[in-house]
Amino acid sequence: MEAFPGKPMRIATFALIAWASLASARDARARPSDDANADARARLERVRSDPALSNDPAEIDKLARDLESFPAGEARVEARMIVAQAWLGRMGRESDAVAALRRVVDDPAAPPVTARLAEREIVGALLARGDVVEAESEARAHADVLDGAFVASVERVARRRWEQRAAVGVIASFVVFVSWALVRATVSRSFGAAPRALRSLATVAAPFLALLAGAGALLGWFYQSASPAPFLLFGPAALVVVLAARAWSAVGSNRRVHRLGRGLLCAATVLATAFTLLDALDPTYLEGFGL
Repeated sequence: MEAFPGKPMRIATFALIAWASLASARDARARPSDDANADARARLERVRSDPALSNDPAEIDKLARDLESFPAGEARVEARMIVAQAWLGRMGRESDAVAALRRVVDDPAAPPVTARLAEREIVGALLARGDVVEAESEARAHADVLDGAFVASVERVARRRWEQRAAVGVIASFVVFVSWALVRATVSRSFGAAPRALRSLATVAAPFLALLAGAGALLGWFYQSASPAPFLLFGPAALVVVLAARAWSAVGSNRRVHRLGRGLLCAATVLATAFTLLDALDPTYLEGFGL
């Protein structure tokens, strides 16, 4: 009868021992992971806190190899970002940097802010090397990571590339048509009409376009704090287009459809010239127009 009360006690003792053993085993399994995280963090901070190491290509390459053995988590993500930014900015290894940044974006442990920064860096690298179409595709594919304003700006840059080509095409077409008309007039000995038409127009067009260019430059200087150079150059450029158009008209066909075509092409050439100057000298004006 005295042995009976001891049996529950022995069972409880065995249960406590078993629980303690399981807890000890669990701690033993967790400790290496904790130690690995601590080692990864220490390795990361060693490079991040020392400018000499963070600018040493050999050290960055070593960190790139070491981080593959880091446990999954933010330390590995941060290390990969440090490596990618060093390769992208200071060491000129763009392809390797983009590959590392893609792994950051795809890493479930990457915080949203870090993933967004990595994706922006990818798109920026693609734009910097002129891959506008690929950059636009990349931004659209990761619109859930990027903010809408950034995606819209990339789409605007991609659209502007086609606008640039269209502007160059319009200007080239104008030059070809004017040149062909003047050549034909020379062959047919009717070229003399062109100088007479230019003399009558130049005295009116030159002051007007000079005033237009000056007024635009002043507005840009005082109200937009932007460069007045596009407006100052637009005056002479527009004058050349207007005079060329007048010469073309003087030696060209008088048929209504031809006059209409010349007028439309000349107007488009003036716009294309303005676009080209703004794009080359100060694109902020185009952004203000939504282009």
